[in-house]
Amino acid sequence: MKIVIDFGLKYNQSFILEGEIKKYKQKISCQLSYQGTLWFASSPIAAKSQLDICQGNKGVTLQQCLEPPFQYCCVIFSAQCGLQFSCLNYENHEVNLYSFPANIQVQQMYIQSQTQNFWVVDANNLYLFQIQNPLLSQVVNKSQIPKQKSGATNSFFYYQGINRLFLVNKLGVDVYDIQNTDQINFIFTIPAKTSISMIAIDFNYQTSNKQLLFADKCSITLPKAPTLNKITTDLLYVSTEDAIQIYQIKETNYNQILPSVVNIPQIIVYDKFISALQYAYSCQYTPYKNYLLSAKGTEGVYIFQEDPYSHALSLIQNINPPNFTTNLKLAKTFNNDNNLVIGRDNHLYFYDISNINNPQQISTLSISIGNSIRSAYITKDLKKIIFAGDSQGVVIADISNLSAPQIIASKYQDLPISSKCSDLSMDATEKYVYASYNGQGLVIYDVHNYTNPVILSYITTYGGQNIRVFQTKPLIVFADGIYGLKIIDVSQPASPFILVSFRTQGSLKECSLIYKETFLLCTARFRGQLQLIDLRDVKNPNILQVFNYQDIDGGLNICVNSEKTVAYLGLTTSVIRLNLFPNINFDMDIQLVSEGEVEMNTLLKVGTTFKVGQQIQINLNQVYPSKQAYINKVFYYSDFNMQDLPYWASYSQASQSLILQLDKNSLQTSSANQLNSNQTNSINSTQYRNQLQISQQQFVFSVSQKLSKTDFINSNLNITQQQSQQIFVDCILANLITHDYFVVQTSQEVVNALLQNKYQQNIIDYIYYILSQKNNYYPINFLVESSLQVNIDDENIAPSIQTISSQLQISLDIDSKQGCFIPYQYSGVLIYLNSENNKIQLQGDVASINSVINSGIRVANFVNPQLIQLTITINDSVNYVITKTIPATHKYLIKLNQPISNNPSLSLRDDFALKFSNSQLYILESFSYTFNPQVFLNPDGRTLHYTAKIHIKDEYQTLPQQYWLVFQQEQRNFFGSVSSSQFQTVARIMINVTDGYTYAIDYFEMHFDLIPISYILLYIFQIMSPILGILGLWKYKSLMYNNFRKDNYITTKIQVQSGDEILLQIPLLGKNVEIAQQIWKSYFKQVNKAQVLQELNQILEKKDMDNHSMCQSKQDMAASTIKHMPVFRKKQETFYKLQNKFAQTYLRSISKVKQNQDSPRSQIQKSRKSTISSSLYFNQDGSLNNQFILESVREHCSQNFKEKDFITEAQLNNSKSMISRAIVGLAAFQFSELHQISQQILGFLKNVALQEGYLEIDWYKRYVQIIAQPKNIHQDQFPIIQFSEDCFNQIFQATFQKYEDKEEKKKQSLQLVPFIKQVIEAIALGFTLDGKGMVPKIRGECIETEYHDIKSIRSYRPIQRAIYCCFKYNYEELVEKEFHQNQELPSWIQSLDITNSVILIQGKAENKDIGEYVLNLYNKKNFLIKQIRIQISPCSQTINQCLNVLSPLMNKSQSQLIPIEESVNQKYFLNPKQIRQNSICLSLTNSSPQNINFRKTIFREDSIQNNYTTNYYNEETEQDEIIQL
Repeated sequence: MKIVIDFGLKYNQSFILEGEIKKYKQKISCQLSYQGTLWFASSPIAAKSQLDICQGNKGVTLQQCLEPPFQYCCVIFSAQCGLQFSCLNYENHEVNLYSFPANIQVQQMYIQSQTQNFWVVDANNLYLFQIQNPLLSQVVNKSQIPKQKSGATNSFFYYQGINRLFLVNKLGVDVYDIQNTDQINFIFTIPAKTSISMIAIDFNYQTSNKQLLFADKCSITLPKAPTLNKITTDLLYVSTEDAIQIYQIKETNYNQILPSVVNIPQIIVYDKFISALQYAYSCQYTPYKNYLLSAKGTEGVYIFQEDPYSHALSLIQNINPPNFTTNLKLAKTFNNDNNLVIGRDNHLYFYDISNINNPQQISTLSISIGNSIRSAYITKDLKKIIFAGDSQGVVIADISNLSAPQIIASKYQDLPISSKCSDLSMDATEKYVYASYNGQGLVIYDVHNYTNPVILSYITTYGGQNIRVFQTKPLIVFADGIYGLKIIDVSQPASPFILVSFRTQGSLKECSLIYKETFLLCTARFRGQLQLIDLRDVKNPNILQVFNYQDIDGGLNICVNSEKTVAYLGLTTSVIRLNLFPNINFDMDIQLVSEGEVEMNTLLKVGTTFKVGQQIQINLNQVYPSKQAYINKVFYYSDFNMQDLPYWASYSQASQSLILQLDKNSLQTSSANQLNSNQTNSINSTQYRNQLQISQQQFVFSVSQKLSKTDFINSNLNITQQQSQQIFVDCILANLITHDYFVVQTSQEVVNALLQNKYQQNIIDYIYYILSQKNNYYPINFLVESSLQVNIDDENIAPSIQTISSQLQISLDIDSKQGCFIPYQYSGVLIYLNSENNKIQLQGDVASINSVINSGIRVANFVNPQLIQLTITINDSVNYVITKTIPATHKYLIKLNQPISNNPSLSLRDDFALKFSNSQLYILESFSYTFNPQVFLNPDGRTLHYTAKIHIKDEYQTLPQQYWLVFQQEQRNFFGSVSSSQFQTVARIMINVTDGYTYAIDYFEMHFDLIPISYILLYIFQIMSPILGILGLWKYKSLMYNNFRKDNYITTKIQVQSGDEILLQIPLLGKNVEIAQQIWKSYFKQVNKAQVLQELNQILEKKDMDNHSMCQSKQDMAASTIKHMPVFRKKQETFYKLQNKFAQTYLRSISKVKQNQDSPRSQIQKSRKSTISSSLYFNQDGSLNNQFILESVREHCSQNFKEKDFITEAQLNNSKSMISRAIVGLAAFQFSELHQISQQILGFLKNVALQEGYLEIDWYKRYVQIIAQPKNIHQDQFPIIQFSEDCFNQIFQATFQKYEDKEEKKKQSLQLVPFIKQVIEAIALGFTLDGKGMVPKIRGECIETEYHDIKSIRSYRPIQRAIYCCFKYNYEELVEKEFHQNQELPSWIQSLDITNSVILIQGKAENKDIGEYVLNLYNKKNFLIKQIRIQISPCSQTINQCLNVLSPLMNKSQSQLIPIEESVNQKYFLNPKQIRQNSICLSLTNSSPQNINFRKTIFREDSIQNNYTTNYYNEETEQDEIIQL
């Protein structure tokens, strides 16, 4: 037995039987629960005036209620009228009075639980009455014994387990044995030195605001001091001096209050003593004296204390030990807040702060110079301090004697890369130290022996900022910087493992566990300073809310008060006080109005998961409203922001109701709301694989409470009732309170400005606090899940599909190479089966669909069923479509036919060897072979169809027509003739047999090793000629290079028209790409290649991805768009052949990805690779995560490149610089080389471009337009790479044209397009892994050279001159000038300059300039490094009216069109896009003989302005045939 006695009990303390002493602070309104019920006190259901009870001046002072069956009756006592019965008639709610047959001056009375024994005590005696029927006043007086001590009795207390009665008075506690009520025995007295107070139930009365407070801090407002009795049914009796009030009990539907960081109206900003520092380090809210400590770098330690009334923050001490110029990072109190330890540089300073006004330094402790102490842990016995010693690792010191602390041990980590210990902590056992090392991760030390710490284990990560250790679970929260949050299981300290790795918003800095370690507050440096993370399901953390104050860049530190109800967020210039819980609470009426088309009108409990298709109405009822509350507005909290209500939610101000019409969009994908399916225990996680089927929704109610004239009374601030009324009036005049007495939400600055001339600052702070507490942002949370419930994953349980919709449709797909669906009449459903029998669709009511899937869907397999995966799609037209993958071996869903199989006793190989010895055949002779039908087993006796294939070029192909080998499938016969060229070769034959549903495959080989005697085979070997060296020509190396390496510098011809503006932008890369390659190659060594491939394959696996048209919005071009003129060749592969080849290889690769899709994942590794979350390198849209890559590369450089290059470092910090752009481009290029499917797509696109005449050096121009941006050249040196509209769509549309599911295949192929675009852009800007050559290379649109190595530009004009029957090409040089002497260049070139390592060529073509121009760019060694070919063609007004494509080099708003059919005397070049769209070929319309043949050309200086019939060709087309229109 435990008895709790408090001598000198304070008014706000209470007692319970088990011995707990609970201290409660006043809270205006909240839940009051008793045995699972809620007391509603909006108004009493019955009342009886005291004047009706007793016609005297003194009212009722005591009351006790009876036990069942008389639970509606109470015994009441008044000093003048004595004892009476007060009974409620429950039917008419009348209160009646009955006499009590005893006249006693009662001090205390008590009803013994589970009995009708009534105990009464007066000044001298203890009485026991037994109440048999109060309505008839039947009361039996059973016992009477004298009290042990005369005097007042405070209370009774009865302990049923041992039948003891306790009588409490000011001298002690008298204990009685009441096991035998006929003979009551006194046992002993517990003496008391001072007055004793003990109460049997948890309640108290606050005289200041006339409220009845209960154990759980709820209240009923009463005008007089109450005498309380509660009963076990559904009524609550409360009596005062004036009346008896009876309240009804109602079942609770109380909203669960969770922590919240969005209660914006109640935040308080402290910025008076906080200087504008870049960093703030550790903070602490001390548990005993409620100090708030903040380590502020060079300014030392600020010690604040919060005013308990106004909650303003006051600076009570600033301690700043030397050296004042270095950052102080550690401040921590201990020994009941009487001592303080400070860490600065390599020193620890110990202080006595028992007198906070006069702190005294006790001692100093130092570690190695050059280190900085960052964090510390002090053991519970106050004898040891363990601190993070930077490069010295974990340091342990003995502080049992604070005057002489001593270091007893230190231990560094032994990882191969050095790093600094930045933080540490210990668990409740204090046997292990968990230390964080920047860039290395977690190190666990065994400190059973403090003098000899031992490293137990590691968890390697890239970050490592802050550690928080659970005290109730073997878990660690690890803030991992930019890599987010990690939760580590340390149940086995020698073998820890990462339980979950969670990506957060930005880089985490510091965290704090709250709310019974089920929530986490973390500061971050991106998208808000404070993040509230839900850890209720620790394996699936979820960011619930984000707090952001004035868009200040990132939170620095976070600490919470002792009760974990208030958080203090440290920013660079202020400290923010946040109430984590609202000071108001509501009971919720949740009504299910309808479900689908069915009216429901039923009430739901709090915590019920809502379903798509339901209509919900929510009303909030204030619990014990001491002040009236009014809901001003309701916000939808999504994407970490307060937003207007979505279309599926509405709020009625009149009825104060939130109405939800839930559709599938309520399962929205906001990062603040989306949950994984296994984040709730009630949902089967496998049920929702790869589907968004459940989300957490948050709505925030803006609630205002009414203010009264006395709410500002505060005796500590000398605010009387009269002054409170004056403040109330002033607030109304200042529009801080409405005329309805509701508080207007406003800021602290506004309140200060309005009241500063009337009140002192401490009064203003108190006024603001009172006003702010009357406004609440009150959040409610609920889950919405799909009403389409699909349970088909567990093969041991019968499948089922449930939905609120009346109709259901399911579709199943199977790879036609693996199997097909058998035509079958399923009962009760509509059936659709496509022509290839690889897709079936069933539609019907829910019961019929469930019947079908339980009976099985008929499937014929062509391969091993273990290898077959089917795709099932479920659609009810209400929810999102659910797509799943199921095995063909599912015993309920799939019913397989008996398959064709191979005969284990007779293979094709054996059968062929029986008929041909050793499977050998003669060359130059004919043969015939018919295989045995018993090679394949056909259990069902179905008709079989045989197909033969031969192994050619690493794959089995169908036997070609007119081949040496012929197969007659009906006779199962092979025959043919073997040529001499097949000697000593092997023909591998595959036979595929099928019954139309299943199939089997077998192989045999033909060895052509036998030679007829008449045949002699001779081998002639060709001897290669020796390589002839050419000596003495080194001095002419540039001339040889310029003549023989034209493919290195010639680019695709540019097509312009007269009147167009010409603008070329050529960036000069210098050594930037080489530097970027060095940095990237170093970084790429540590990149998780498997992670990259996994993310790329995950992009392919997306099922609901929208068709990406590759279109970009048209931009207002600041410069020209360049179009190129390709040259066609006769003997290249046709476009259709390229399509077929790409489609086959691409689909095979996709199939491999799907086969590997469900392979088991490897276990979590203790390496860096295991620390990366599932989406690092790519964004959700499939594009590269450029920000993450650049941040990772910067961090890699800072850790691995000791020699700092400030220019390179500056470029790395600028995302638009050459090096940063190059690194992103190199990442795209090298990631594409890792991925086979990406390589296939790129190779196909390149082949298409080459087929259409683009040169290999700039094949990318087939898909992009190069847009110069001269006005932005000092910020971005590169031209804009703009992709041609809809180009990829057309190519893939044509590629998959012959496939029935062409749209699906096209969509799938376009899923990688965002990434492919980035790769092509990287190629276009020259960001590839090619090395640097002897001659500066063309890298896409750039040149790998320095600007000072450019010598000159030379221009040429090609012309044609006939010499008899022969024609000859020749170039005649026109002009060669330095860049600053360009006045003699062609007249259409207006300017030529180098600016910021960029060559700019600008001009405007006119009619006189019509013809072809060649611009050669030379370096100082006379190497030709780039040749630009420009064709200027005529343009007229008539033509302009016909144009409907943008002219390639114009800055005009009007588009111009190139006509296809025009005057015979005018010819125009069509760009490649026009040629493809209109399916026309280039031709000459003049029928003269000289136009039928190719002409050789020479170059001359005079221009050709009027020769419109001249055709211009690249000189490499000299041997090609002309292509007619």
